[in-house]
Amino acid sequence: MKSRDHSKVDMLKRSLLRVLFMLILIFLLFRLRKYPNLVEEYYSLSIYPFIRTAFQFLFNSIPFSFGDIIYLIIILGIITGLIGIITRAINKRFRQSGLVFLKLIFSLQVALLIFYLLWGLNYFRQPASARLDLKDSSFETSELMAISSMLIDSLNSSHAALRPADLIRSEAVVYSRSVQAVQQLSLTDPAFRTFQPMIKSSILSPLLNYLGTAGYFNPFTGESQINNEMPLFLRPFVACHEMAHQIGFAAEDEANFVGFLSGISSNDRLLKYSTYYLASQEFLTEVWKTDSMAFKLMRNRISKPVLNDFKTERDYWTRYQGNTAKLSSIFYDNYLKANKQPEGLKTYNRMIKLSIAYYRKKGFFKKML
Repeated sequence: MKSRDHSKVDMLKRSLLRVLFMLILIFLLFRLRKYPNLVEEYYSLSIYPFIRTAFQFLFNSIPFSFGDIIYLIIILGIITGLIGIITRAINKRFRQSGLVFLKLIFSLQVALLIFYLLWGLNYFRQPASARLDLKDSSFETSELMAISSMLIDSLNSSHAALRPADLIRSEAVVYSRSVQAVQQLSLTDPAFRTFQPMIKSSILSPLLNYLGTAGYFNPFTGESQINNEMPLFLRPFVACHEMAHQIGFAAEDEANFVGFLSGISSNDRLLKYSTYYLASQEFLTEVWKTDSMAFKLMRNRISKPVLNDFKTERDYWTRYQGNTAKLSSIFYDNYLKANKQPEGLKTYNRMIKLSIAYYRKKGFFKKML
C-alpha cells in the first residue's frame, strides 16, 4: 500500500515538473515579443510560409472544416478532464484528482505552445504599417471626415449596383469570389503573398451565433472559417478578413485592413458592397467619437436600403445576445491584449489609421486641395 502511495506521489512530482518546464518554455517564447525584427525575418518570412503551404495542401481538399472537429475533440477532452477532477475530489481521491488536474494543465500548455509555433508568433512580428511603409501613427480630423464621406458615397453606390442574383448567391460563389480578390491582392505586394487561400463554412456556426462571432481562423489546421448563418452581405468581407489571418496578418486591425484592400480592389459587386458596409461602420464609429454632429449629418446621407441592412444585421445578432456572448467578448478582449494588441477589442477600429495612411500615401488628400 505504501509503495503504491509513493508511486502516486512520484507521478505527481513528475507531472508538476513537466508543468513547470512548460511554463519556462512559454515564458521564453513570449520574450520574443520584444524582438519583432527577429520574428519577422526568421519566423514570419521564413518558417511560416512553409507551414501555411503545408496546411493548405493537406486541408484544402477536405470539403468540411477539419479544424472544427479538432476543437470539438479538445472541448470534449477538457470537459472529461474537469469531470474526472471533480469526481475524484468528491470521492476523496485527492492525489488522483491532482494528477488529472496537472495532466489537463500540461495538455493545455502543449496546445498553447503548438498554437504559437504554427501561427501565433505572427502576433509578435513587425506591424503591417512598417511592412507596407505606411505612416499610421496619427491622423487629422479632416482626413477622417474626408475618407468617411467618400466611404458613404461608395457604400450607397455599391448597394445601388447590386443585382437580384447577387442577393441569392450560393456559398460556393461567395467564397470563390473572395478567394479571387485575395489572390489578386497578393500580386500587388510581396507582403500579401499567399499560396492557395481558402474559406470554409464552420460546422460550429450555430455556436458562433451565440458567441457573437462572424468567423475565425484555426491555427491548428490553417483553415479560415466563416459563420454561414449570418446575413449574406456580411460574409464576403469576413471571408477576406479571415484569409488575411491565413496569410500571416495576425492582428485584427491588420486583417481588417487587408480585407478592405481586397474588397475595394475587386470587381465583384457583393464583395465591394460588403467591404464598404463594414468599413463605413468602422469609420462612422470613429466620427461619432470625434464629432457627434458630423456623425448625424453623415448618417443622414446613407441610403434607405443600406439602413435596412444595418437593421437586419442588428436584429440578427440581437437574437443571440446574452451572457455567453458577453463572456466570449471578455475572453477575446484579454486574448488580444496578451498578443501585442493592448487595446483589446478596440484593436478592430485601428484599421482606420492604416486606411487613412494608405489613402495618404496614394495622394487622396492632395487631390482634394
